[in-house]
Amino acid sequence: MNFTKLKGKKILLVEDDRLTFLFIKQVFKFSDTDIDHVSTGKEAFAKISERTYDLILMDIQLPDQRGTDLAISIRKLNHSIPIIAQTASRNPDEKENAIDAGCTDFILKPYKPTELYAIIEKYL
Repeated sequence: MNFTKLKGKKILLVEDDRLTFLFIKQVFKFSDTDIDHVSTGKEAFAKISERTYDLILMDIQLPDQRGTDLAISIRKLNHSIPIIAQTASRNPDEKENAIDAGCTDFILKPYKPTELYAIIEKYL
């Protein structure tokens, strides 16, 4: 993977699953990307309110709220930031619900590092 497009970018990772967080951290280990990690919607909204990000990578099933509800709240603050929804749910409506809520794109877990990089690269 060529991480040139990610150099110096700020990504907010909203993910409550520790293994997924560690996987993503490892994927971007050599990318020179600034990744902030939070595990709840409340923490994510606070971070977004205080700092500018280039992209948000967000789990749909958070412990305190649905990621789709968080996406709606984020869109009230920022209409242009790319939000990539991610989930392990096999519900066929998840992608449509995420896009309708304001997410830019969607990736289904588990995914390969190259798949994650490709979807992020599209928006940076």
